[in-house]
Amino acid sequence: MFYKFDNIQNPKVDWQFIYKKEFNDEFCDLLLNSCEDDKWVAARVGGDPGKPGGMLDTEIRSVSHQPSKMGEYKGMQSFPYHHIADKIMRANSEIWRLDLTGFNMETDQPNILRYREKEAGHYNWHLDIGAEFSNRKLTCIIQLSDPKDYDGCDVEILGAPTGEKKLKERGTVIMFPSYVQHRVTKITRGTRYCWVGWVHGPHFR
Repeated sequence: MFYKFDNIQNPKVDWQFIYKKEFNDEFCDLLLNSCEDDKWVAARVGGDPGKPGGMLDTEIRSVSHQPSKMGEYKGMQSFPYHHIADKIMRANSEIWRLDLTGFNMETDQPNILRYREKEAGHYNWHLDIGAEFSNRKLTCIIQLSDPKDYDGCDVEILGAPTGEKKLKERGTVIMFPSYVQHRVTKITRGTRYCWVGWVHGPHFR
């Protein structure tokens, strides 16, 4: 099952990452409050169609995650996916114009991630596409934590400026093509939460 996007067209094509504060505290709190304490699992790396899920390797990646839920809120259906998809479609139509289908809710559901100091939370340089998820087109990150609650744990994207404080503002959306290298530096204090989703589409051609 896919949560489908409307078709979009725009002649402009470019490569870059973008970020903007799009969501308020209420939105972030709703996502965080949907988490269940007993549902956190350690994230893995690697994987392929024959062996999905990959392996645990905390030298490469140390973070816990759980699936992001979809429901109804104040009469709004498909919350929060409808609101997030709207931001992604607008950005894609203005910048990348990639051929998108939507979130793959069966095999690659968006997650809420938790990076903790006591686990030396981090994720080394990597791509979000590979043998297991070759149809990922765009990566979308929503910062859910107040930047005052943690140190370190910066999202860094290859070729983009680093150290931009606005990247860490709560409610900020960060988007970039999934074939772009990026990393999350080690957290040195506190806990950071974020929402991460990968938008799928037809094979690149």
